[in-house]
Amino acid sequence: MNNEKGMVLVLAIFMLALLSMIGLSSMMTSTTEINISANEKFSKMVYYQAESGLTLGCELIERLQGTEVVDDGETIDQDETVTVVDGTFMRELKNSDANMVWHKNNQMDFVGLDTDNSSLGPDVLLRGNFMVNLDIDKLGTAHVAGGGAEFGAGDQGVGAATHRVLYNIESLSMLSEDSVVRSDHITGFQLIPRK
Repeated sequence: MNNEKGMVLVLAIFMLALLSMIGLSSMMTSTTEINISANEKFSKMVYYQAESGLTLGCELIERLQGTEVVDDGETIDQDETVTVVDGTFMRELKNSDANMVWHKNNQMDFVGLDTDNSSLGPDVLLRGNFMVNLDIDKLGTAHVAGGGAEFGAGDQGVGAATHRVLYNIESLSMLSEDSVVRSDHITGFQLIPRK
């Protein structure tokens, strides 16, 4: 009973095992935190890339004035990062219901990954350090009404012969073709064509 030789060794091994488990737990927590921060970084990246795609779509509508046809496969920037897949996207038929409401699930074309068939895939591709697919759909046209004072003065006002074209732009951003981190943004845009 009084022979306590080896007790310190057992106690030292127990303490070493306890400290090892605490160290492994801390390492696993750190690895998890690193993964969470990386996922958050990638999610923010694709979010802002999709937002930039919407800006690009609006600029294209302004540039093409809702009527021009571009050659399929034509790049429209100096860096050759913006490629038009379907050059007739500005002349597509109205892509909405009778109330000019756009339904994402009822579209013939889409912003997914089918870039081989221009009639089904995205209208415009943005390829640089990231990937953005754009689908631009025409919702319809509406006349721009003039003010009452203009009509009362005998002037027909701005609404006499002016119309606006309503579009819907969908932008899908991803890190790569097989990326699970994606961001899909949709916005409306109206164009008053220049004469």
